[in-house]
Amino acid sequence: LSLILDHNTTISIEWNTIEDMSSGPSEEFLLQLKNDTKNWKGTLTPENYNCHVDAQCYDESCSDEIDYTIDYSSYTSRILSMEEVINVMGITSVDIKKIFIGGTVSFSENNLTTSEVKSKNYWIADRLLGISSDNSNAITDDYQERGYYTSTISLYTWLNGDGKPTSVLPTIWNVQSFRLRHTGGSGDSGIRPVIEISKDKL
Repeated sequence: LSLILDHNTTISIEWNTIEDMSSGPSEEFLLQLKNDTKNWKGTLTPENYNCHVDAQCYDESCSDEIDYTIDYSSYTSRILSMEEVINVMGITSVDIKKIFIGGTVSFSENNLTTSEVKSKNYWIADRLLGISSDNSNAITDDYQERGYYTSTISLYTWLNGDGKPTSVLPTIWNVQSFRLRHTGGSGDSGIRPVIEISKDKL
């Protein structure tokens, strides 16, 4: 059984540099995840996570292949993957194996809204910026975290005024308030651990 914390253990951290993005999260990021949860007891060792995206071209702009594995064998926790977020939210407009055009993916049409009625999927954005600690519509000073990173890299491009791509780049996806957003991984989000436990622990 997978359980995600309702707040970040590290508020803000760099996922990796843009130059090294395709190699996965940095050693510093993974060390921070390990240190954040090293004293947690009763968790199962998470399965390793592999991210593979073939090299692709959009118009004349091309990318390199992405292929990395996060080895969780010595960890008590992991981080959420983009695949999990997409599945939970029922998002069909994004294929992480293909080039994404644009900036964000809104949750507004996927069972997560700013309504005071708590959605079954509200935990995805719990206590992020714009969502209060009781999941109401009120904006408070409590737990105003900007977002948290997923473990998943994909490819994206921006189109200029002529409809031509500026470039095809690797990007890390994070969860920010009511949306998935691609980011350069430079510290605009934090770490929100996921643990695995046996159902008989509940």
